[in-house]
Amino acid sequence: MLYVLRYFMVDDFEIKREEFRSEHLRHIRKSVELGKILVGGACGVPIKQGLIIFKAVDQQEVHDFVAEDVYFRNGIVFNYEVNEWHLVAGAELLESTMGK
Repeated sequence: MLYVLRYFMVDDFEIKREEFRSEHLRHIRKSVELGKILVGGACGVPIKQGLIIFKAVDQQEVHDFVAEDVYFRNGIVFNYEVNEWHLVAGAELLESTMGK
């Protein structure tokens, strides 16, 4: 199942993230290597949100990822939401990269 994780960032996110960024990126890379994260990145100028697309068994897997993320644990991400993603456009391309 695919899920979209949307992070909501604090004001001055780009400044406040600096001390935590390396650990946050390691956390993401680990999930990418495990095949759980397909793509992700920050949105806006200045950055106000982040989006990460997960391939997960259920929503709890995504919630567990958030609970372990240094950005969330330290209040750099002040809120988030997880939604099931019903992919319509580009499904063939995504499936070819996922090895479905």
